[in-house]
Amino acid sequence: ATPNLLPIPEDRGYNLDRREKRTRFVRSVAVLISMLAVTIPLSVFLGTTKKVPPEAISPPNESTPSPTRAPIAREEFESALSSATDQSTFAIPTSSQSLALDWLMKKDPEELGPSSENLFQRYILMVMFFAAGGS
Repeated sequence: ATPNLLPIPEDRGYNLDRREKRTRFVRSVAVLISMLAVTIPLSVFLGTTKKVPPEAISPPNESTPSPTRAPIAREEFESALSSATDQSTFAIPTSSQSLALDWLMKKDPEELGPSSENLFQRYILMVMFFAAGGS
């Protein structure tokens, strides 16, 4: 006779009769249905909250400046950002730094000026956005 490598005690409920198995199955299904009855309405309710459209998160693709913004010379922005970026990167039109500067000047809904308090933070975020492949 081969020894039993993993003895299972008889009194621990492992040898359930058919009725006990069915009772446990029914209870498990009831718990599952109860969980679904709570989670589905909750997810529907939470799913109806206002969603932010993607164009509000990423910069718009248009290259037209804001009609309400007074034109500001690019050199003023470059000068204000000179401590954060090498000036030569602004000369490369496809660089992340140049794209971020263009976005700040033409498309930023905040319409920050060169002396704005949050210009550096906004510029750095946009440089990272364009460096990550944003368009």
